[in-house]
Amino acid sequence: MRGKHWVTFLVTLLALSGVAGTAWGQVTVPYSENFDAEPTCSTTCGNACVLTGLWTNDTTDDFDWIVDVNGTVSGGTGPSGDHTTGSGNYLYTETSDTACNGVNVANLLSPTINLAGATAPVFTFWYHMLGATMGNLHVDVNDGTQWITDIVPPITDNVDLWQQTPPISLSPWVGMTVQIRLRSEGATSFTGDMAIDDFDLFEGVIGNDVAVVSVDTPAGGCGLSNAEPVTVTLANFGGLPAANFPLSLVVDGGAPVVENVVGPVTGFMQYTFTATADLSAAGAHSVTVTAGLTGDTVPGNDTASATGNNLAAPIVNTYPYLDDLEGVNTLTNWVHGGAQDEWELGSATTTAIVGAASGANAWVTDLDASYENNAQNFISPAFCFDLAGLTAPAVQLSVNWASEFSWDGAALQASVDGGASWITIGGEDDPVNWYNDGSLGGNPGGQQLGWTGTGVNASNGWITAAHHLDQIAGQTVAFRIVFGSDTSVISGDGFAFDDFQIFDNVGGDLNVSNGPNIASVGATSAGATDVPVQTIDLTTYGSQSITAITITKLGTIMDSLVTANLWVDDGDGAFDTNLDTLADIQAFTAGAATFAPTNPITMGAFSVQRLFVTYDIDVNAAAGDSFGSSVAMASDIAAGGSTVIFVDPPIQGGIYAVAGIENMLPFVDDFSGGPLNRYTQLLAGTYPTATAAGTTVGTTTSANDSLIQLYGSTPDLSNLLPVAGTAFAAISFPNGLAVGAIDYRFDLTGYTAANDLLWLGYRFTDGGEESNDGDNIFISLDGGATWAASLKRFDWTNPQEVWAEEIIDVSAALTAGSLDYSSDVVIRFQAQDDFPLNSDGLVIDEVVFGEAPTAQVERPVMTAIPDGGTDAAGQVGATSQSFMYTITNLGAFPLPVDETSFATQNDMNVTNLTVTAPLGNVVDPGGTLQFQVDFDAGLGAFSFDVSFLTTDPHIQDSTYNFTVTGEGVEVMPEIDIQRPAGTSIASGMADPQGTVDVGVAQTLTYTIANLGFGADLNIGTAEIQNASNATANITTAPATVLAPNDTTTVEISYTADAEGAFSFDLVVTSDDADERTYTIPVTGDAMSMGTVGMGAGGMGSGAGPGVGGMGASGTGG
Repeated sequence: MRGKHWVTFLVTLLALSGVAGTAWGQVTVPYSENFDAEPTCSTTCGNACVLTGLWTNDTTDDFDWIVDVNGTVSGGTGPSGDHTTGSGNYLYTETSDTACNGVNVANLLSPTINLAGATAPVFTFWYHMLGATMGNLHVDVNDGTQWITDIVPPITDNVDLWQQTPPISLSPWVGMTVQIRLRSEGATSFTGDMAIDDFDLFEGVIGNDVAVVSVDTPAGGCGLSNAEPVTVTLANFGGLPAANFPLSLVVDGGAPVVENVVGPVTGFMQYTFTATADLSAAGAHSVTVTAGLTGDTVPGNDTASATGNNLAAPIVNTYPYLDDLEGVNTLTNWVHGGAQDEWELGSATTTAIVGAASGANAWVTDLDASYENNAQNFISPAFCFDLAGLTAPAVQLSVNWASEFSWDGAALQASVDGGASWITIGGEDDPVNWYNDGSLGGNPGGQQLGWTGTGVNASNGWITAAHHLDQIAGQTVAFRIVFGSDTSVISGDGFAFDDFQIFDNVGGDLNVSNGPNIASVGATSAGATDVPVQTIDLTTYGSQSITAITITKLGTIMDSLVTANLWVDDGDGAFDTNLDTLADIQAFTAGAATFAPTNPITMGAFSVQRLFVTYDIDVNAAAGDSFGSSVAMASDIAAGGSTVIFVDPPIQGGIYAVAGIENMLPFVDDFSGGPLNRYTQLLAGTYPTATAAGTTVGTTTSANDSLIQLYGSTPDLSNLLPVAGTAFAAISFPNGLAVGAIDYRFDLTGYTAANDLLWLGYRFTDGGEESNDGDNIFISLDGGATWAASLKRFDWTNPQEVWAEEIIDVSAALTAGSLDYSSDVVIRFQAQDDFPLNSDGLVIDEVVFGEAPTAQVERPVMTAIPDGGTDAAGQVGATSQSFMYTITNLGAFPLPVDETSFATQNDMNVTNLTVTAPLGNVVDPGGTLQFQVDFDAGLGAFSFDVSFLTTDPHIQDSTYNFTVTGEGVEVMPEIDIQRPAGTSIASGMADPQGTVDVGVAQTLTYTIANLGFGADLNIGTAEIQNASNATANITTAPATVLAPNDTTTVEISYTADAEGAFSFDLVVTSDDADERTYTIPVTGDAMSMGTVGMGAGGMGSGAGPGVGGMGASGTGG
């Protein structure tokens, strides 16, 4: 909700509560913890969770363990309740964001454990690890000098079950003081929520326990031999010495080889078998080692295994190498495996992936069906490639994909260590036709780059992808293509490839793609020059010479109001008019402009060149005029006869607009959209400076351009995420010696600094820049021609790349300088860099400008009770009463209230007076909170006062007060009968019906109301009495009980029997003390209606015959 992030700052103004720190506690054996006393925490990834007991969250890791109850928020992962009762607490890691999965770590620290008096201490805990992208849970011990990691093998699983660890021995540390760390890492997506509960530390049984902790070698390799050494790590977790015990080795499920470990094993020890493992056959291998200590009391840790692939035996060193997948040995030339492995060779027959790129065969995740969820598989050439003889090694393959965008996809990886680790080749948007995403939730090969998407994000047929292999040049490598999918949603067919090639780079095509749009931070003021509108990235296999580029103007701006400029980037990727090269300037004709640089743009082989298109906007451009730039077709680029290929068309920038002015408050900018009153200043020039907030403003001149961009996250800024909306703005300085600014323009004619409390709120952080006099928030009262004052001078003495929030009382600042609002106010966020190196500056989000928080109490809703006002309740029953009050925030900022301060005073003629505070302590802008006052009113006049604390700056003492007055009246029911509803008929008063037709049924509906105070009205009977010349019945009976101010109805159907007067009584009995019998006489007259005679001559009227017919006797004929 808007403004929610100002809560922390505003609550500190009210000083509602203190903060207490808790040091680590120390425990001894025995000790247990079930975490039920911990308060629950927010289940949002990345939120801090402060534990109040002896356990703590590490503050030096990436995210926290969270206290939770009754199930985690993500489906398909995490427990549904705690281990014991199902309704208690547990701790878990929320992995629904990249800030809390992948390589990120959450450390949970135990209290320190004094083992001075222990003999064989052990501990256990319960864990729950359900999820397709589950990571590992590590158990570490700190002995006072260092962390000993993984004292037992890392735990992982994918089962919806609470499980208990075997006893984990602390015997190696008896006599010492230690600390346990539970370390969560490696979850690759949101289905990686692991949980722990019920930690127990106790004395174990002194006995024998030797564990095989891990199989350390061999790992997978390229060309493994028939005599690979096998090394394992052993540990003695028992309380007795361990020596002379058998250790068996099983390779690929064969016969065991048993050797004797002389020992003794006292703690941890590595052992290398005399025997070796034959892993020479290509494919997967397994190695299993088991310890056989006599009398071992914990057999569950006696065995450990390792698996690996001998990825390839033959070595390829003749190039170019091409596998078009058509040979008779194609099936055996490739090895595939992993989760949901359905790789098939042949001609695809799915919807989006059809056939092969060449010939009849392609490798496809499934030839005739979609891929599967939870896939994590690979396919690898059954060879290694010696790249030492290649000058510029490159890879090329035909690819075809259609899979859920940014979740499911494929990537190419290489290994230089025989498969022990894998390097992902290339990056997002690399040439040529390389990965189109860098945040794949399916994590193919344990990373997030890859080819992915359907529709516009799919390959839409077979395309050629190529990339240099500079990162592995000169080495012997293995390749694999990895495919990964998340736990839900199958969208598309999968991934396919054909024509796999390794070669020396000799290509010649020119690939054209979109670079980042760098003018999207705001609108553009009329008269602005060199406004960046399009970034064009060129990539080539071979040498190129670009002689002409034609651009098409987008938007509504007229040709005569804009001029186009083409700039060649200097290699830093950022636009700067002082460092980049201006290649050409052109006017538009019929919406097009052709750049023809005097010096053609030249490119070397397999290189990248970035171009910028900027516009100069005429001073006569109107607010809201839109503009943009595109390269419409490949033929619009002249590249010396080379083939021009558009990568991910269309090739165009964004659509931008000429700036306007805003006159409506509150104003909120979370950078999700583009308000016309927000614009940027980033070119070299003159800017204001100030050494402190106030009206003393100087100037400075920047030598270079700055860079202002919107981000959804920034890896170079501590992985900041937007505070609100979808993005935030960052001012940076690619070449230093620059100033950048983000301006907001307002017409504040209707406001005065003396009478209107206008605040400016914002979230900000320093991007790593030191303090300069240009780092300020300025205000101009003449549209930016001059700068009246600094509202804030940023101090970056101790930069911290985390979000902070601040609020400035703009009205107070203007009043202090004897200034006032005008019809053209500009508020500027500005940053400066006075050092000639690349650096970051100011980062801002959630800018709010408007009225200060304003409290209004209402009862009923929309009926205001001002501070110091009176709630005149009128007459109420002299009994228990409950008044519900609503606090509404009429301002633009959150309104904190102290829920502990709600009180009543000065009560008169009331008893049992209590106030129930609201469920919350912040009222959002335009939002409400409710509180309730309960009391027993006495007979006669009563009154009392209500008050509470709030930060509403309009209230000088921060206390909102109002008085409640009223009159208590006797509690008793009071019957009233009405027809129509709201019109009372007193008991005994006739209800005349006038004239009705004889024999025609009539209906009457009466409303019965309880007008009494504080007591129900009990209705006895409702009946018809004393009927004369009428037949009457009650067709709908009333309710038997009416609460105060409630109503019911009784319905009567009657018919007059004959002509003349008729009457009957409606009689209702109740417990109304003075009207126990309520009677309403119903009266009227009945007349017979004549029939109409029809004859050949027409209709008769009156009492006689009509013409051509006979009229029946009556009032008409």
